[in-house]
Amino acid sequence: MNQILLVVSTGVLGIFLGAQICEGALLVPYWKSLPAQDFFKLHKTYGKKIHQFFAPLTIAATFVPLIAAGYGLYTQPNKAGITVGMALFCLLFFATYFLY
Repeated sequence: MNQILLVVSTGVLGIFLGAQICEGALLVPYWKSLPAQDFFKLHKTYGKKIHQFFAPLTIAATFVPLIAAGYGLYTQPNKAGITVGMALFCLLFFATYFLY
């Protein structure tokens, strides 16, 4: 079960990272090139859809690794260092959202 949680955790984080890279490399430069009026028009049309995509993905990318870490601590306390490290880095990464 622990291996399954780690694979699912890796998959969710990979999808999240890919979505972030796509947004940063494709969407943001396009949005910056638009006049303000066109950007606000697009935001009104697609902003909710983008939020509906990223909100659950961000939540899953936060909690799935934490659940995997918690389960790993419970079932394999001898590997606590790796598990706590994974959970700590996950929390630190997502805590950066509140910095900007």
